[in-house]
Parts: sequence; C-alpha cells; structure tokens
Amino acid sequence: MKAQLIAFGLIGLAATAAHARLGETRTQCISRYGIPKSELKLTDSVYDTDAQFKTEGMSVAVYFVGGKAESIAYERDCPKAAAATEAWREYEIRALLERNGGTKKWEIIPPDKPGEVSKALEIVHYLDELIPTGKAKVLGLWITNDQELIAVNFVNITGTTESHNLCIRTRRSLERQLLIAKTERLKKLEHF
Repeated sequence: MKAQLIAFGLIGLAATAAHARLGETRTQCISRYGIPKSELKLTDSVYDTDAQFKTEGMSVAVYFVGGKAESIAYERDCPKAAAATEAWREYEIRALLERNGGTKKWEIIPPDKPGEVSKALEIVHYLDELIPTGKAKVLGLWITNDQELIAVNFVNITGTTESHNLCIRTRRSLERQLLIAKTERLKKLEHF
C-alpha cells in the first residue's frame, strides 16, 4: 500500500488546463482527465481515496481527504538511458507549483537555510518511509511562504527504470503521514 502512495505522474505542459490542483474534488479531476485508471478507498492511510489517472504517456495520482485533493503526485517513468531527457525542467516545476499554490508564494528549501532544515529533513524522512525499495534521490524541496503546501522533486531508481516525481501536498497531510509512520515504529518496540 505504501508503494502505491508514491505513484506520481505529470500531464504534459502543453495541456495546461488538464492539470489537477490541490483542493479540487473528484468530479473536477474526472472532468480534467476522464475516468480514473484505478481508484481505491483507503482504510490504512491518511487519505480517504486514491485516484490514478494516465494521460499523454504520464501518470497523475490524486489523493483525497473529505472529498478534496490533498496531495497530487506527478510521475514520468523512463529507461535509465533516457533519464536526462525526462528530468523535470525548472519551468515545468514552477508552472505546477503555481497552479497548485494559487496566490501562495513558493520558496526553495536549501539544505543550509537556518530554520528550514528541519522541514527539509521531515520531507526526506517522509520519502524514506514511503520508498522502502529502490533508490530515491531528492532533487528539490519547496514550501509556500505560509508553510501550508510542500513540494518534493525526486527520482526513484529501480532496476533499469527511473521514475521522475513531483509531489505537491498539504502540510497537514504530511504531518498525518509522519505521525502514522512514528506510531508504526513505536508499535514495533512495544514488546521490548
């Protein structure tokens, strides 16, 4: 289940009207993409439902809480040999951040910025919890000026495939996910 929670996707930027946005309903997402390729009611997750869409050779995963999108994950899978051509471009990332953040201003989180390191480490910890297999490398972290939205750009390498990912989610959903991970780890220690 955790591996499913990190399935991410991207719609081509040429079809900018087709991008899902945080806060949208399932109906709004379906009007953008069509019927989901898969949809799950989640019981052991911070999300209520998960809708997976495929469009223009890419995937988009939208996770809902209370009927609203709280996390949107964009993914491009490619053979390692073609990875350089599939990596996220700065203008693509900026466009998706702006579409999902509305009027919020995004700031990159450099690892050496005082006060921001803990946020970056939380996000990296989140990736460690959700990507138990393969090899993930964080390429960029962003947070809105009000600290309500967080974005992570990372590549996950498994076998001969590279998955280029951009996940944009609410801070609330990240905090719930980290709490679940902490609770699961503490539960494993109960018999000691």
